[in-house]
Amino acid sequence: MLFAGCDWSDQWLDVAVVDRSGAVLGETRIVYADNPVARYREFLAPLGRRWRATVTGIEDVRILFARSLAASGHALDPRAEAFTVRR
Repeated sequence: MLFAGCDWSDQWLDVAVVDRSGAVLGETRIVYADNPVARYREFLAPLGRRWRATVTGIEDVRILFARSLAASGHALDPRAEAFTVRR
């Protein structure tokens, strides 16, 4: 199983993927205007795993990207929102 963390802004997502040991397997920036769910799948594909086997933590599960991932069957970590610093 892989774990991804997404840090979102108004225009893009910064994504990092780690394995169970915490080793960073990849990092990328995904621009919203460029079909972000498809870009996310493409980013995960070379890691040799089905993209749905990756658990994603994102600071706000209400954003469109997170809702789109969840609607397509992708696992979101519900605890991620609890660790977000609200400004």
